[in-house]
Amino acid sequence: MKPAKTILFDLDGTLIDHFETFYKTYQYACSTLGPDKEISMAGFDQVKAAIGGSVPQTLRTLVGDLATPELCKCFEDYYKKNLLIGLSILEGAQELLNKLHTLGHQLAVFTNKQEVFAKPICKHLGLDTYLSEIIGTTPTSPRKPELAFTEQGLQRLCAQPETTILIGDSPFDLKSAQVCSIPAYLVATGTHSFDELENHEPKAHGVYKNMSELAKDVFQINLSN
Repeated sequence: MKPAKTILFDLDGTLIDHFETFYKTYQYACSTLGPDKEISMAGFDQVKAAIGGSVPQTLRTLVGDLATPELCKCFEDYYKKNLLIGLSILEGAQELLNKLHTLGHQLAVFTNKQEVFAKPICKHLGLDTYLSEIIGTTPTSPRKPELAFTEQGLQRLCAQPETTILIGDSPFDLKSAQVCSIPAYLVATGTHSFDELENHEPKAHGVYKNMSELAKDVFQINLSN
């Protein structure tokens, strides 16, 4: 692997587990549709697999034409009120951040989650201690896997693609790295299984079952778990 000065980490499914809260928010939003709206409620795994893009995109995947601006606002309002409920750090994530930070790497969260949500989440979990930046979206900004979003992230960090790598859990992460020729390493701890990530074309630079495997192979770091 080339020397990595800057390491971009996806948030949901890579560093944290917030899927139960997202699922409950989806259930609440759907409950506001009213009895005249026919909808087949998605299960937890189906909702989890739909996460990764914007809220409107995720809701369109799940409820189709019922994903109106009003439903999206209802979703975001409920999510904001319950933002810090049901949060947990995925196994090995905090230890790896700590060790990479100690080694002098520049670390950043790089997420499609709105930045106004990502920042309090990282602060609440204590992850912000290790991070130079928390790079998220706004309702009108570019997002993964758009080239402009990756370029803006690199600019905020004063980083170069040649000395940057990205760690994530989905094809959104892979594509957002590849648009700037950044190596991408994926963990199967989020929205996609190991086989789905392993068989995805084009290929990631590496696919791992968990953060411990990634740490050992990519950084030669042994985590305690």
